[in-house]
Amino acid sequence: MKKFILLFLIFLIFVITIVFVAYACAVRAGLTGRTGEYIEVPCHCGGHVLPIYAAAVYDVDYTERYADTLNAMFDHEWTVLSVEEIYEEIDRERLEQWLCHLMYSIRVSANRFLEWTIEYQDGNGDVRHFVLTNRRDFAYQVEQHVTDLILDYYTAHFTDVYLPGVPLGTTTGRIHGNITRVSRSFGHVGSCTCGGPCVGYYEAYREWRPALEAYRDLLDTPEGAIRLGRLTPANAFELVPFGIYLSFRGDLGPAQLRAFEDMLESMSAFTNHRLNASVRIGDDSWFYIAGERIFRDLDSQLSIFDYYVFKSYRGVFW
Repeated sequence: MKKFILLFLIFLIFVITIVFVAYACAVRAGLTGRTGEYIEVPCHCGGHVLPIYAAAVYDVDYTERYADTLNAMFDHEWTVLSVEEIYEEIDRERLEQWLCHLMYSIRVSANRFLEWTIEYQDGNGDVRHFVLTNRRDFAYQVEQHVTDLILDYYTAHFTDVYLPGVPLGTTTGRIHGNITRVSRSFGHVGSCTCGGPCVGYYEAYREWRPALEAYRDLLDTPEGAIRLGRLTPANAFELVPFGIYLSFRGDLGPAQLRAFEDMLESMSAFTNHRLNASVRIGDDSWFYIAGERIFRDLDSQLSIFDYYVFKSYRGVFW
């Protein structure tokens, strides 16, 4: 009996210690306590009155936590140009825009975080800057940095050159693209019609999703880091499982179509025929996978651009 009581007391002390440490961390991060102030947010559903919490403080040094990953990304050749503490006020406009679309409770507070500007040289020897904040996920920021590098370059040196003034089918005015990801509907029950088109559908999903999740899980590790010190606009499709979308509103005239074909040829040659692109002009669409033009099989549920991109990198990234 005494032994049982002793074990129980040890367990109780352990639980209290854990709770105390968790509370102390939350206090330090500004995650506890309301300020006593409230914010009124108008909405089509009648509006909301939300409590304002103490500012959340992010003080983890990402350049220390991810030092090994940064060394792998930049081949040990990187410099912190500056570190800045940023105080971000509550974004009322964003609250008004998104609150009613969020199907869960939202915590309203200001944020205090750190932002580093890191200088490095890419594979061409060009100086670039990677802005890193400890408020966001490290791997997400790397992925976004790579995406911006690729899309900005291909917009400026290809679509703006070959098709100036032709509106892209995007809200940003530049090419859209991303490190390949699983289609939101792919693999969901009811997203595939039973019968012939479903052959291999769910088997593909069970391979596709875990592979991409594992790839992204390793982006913040030295083993899975994207080698930004070796990356260039030309070899981007070799070092990153990337795909771009070329979508144009309406139809192109004969001269624009010729310019478009010339642009695709130039893009493919520039990437050493590793280009991955989904192309849509009006009602016509096709893919470029590893520089090869592929027309969609409209009778197959697997005729999805990101799935073709995924397959082209088998044995490379997964």
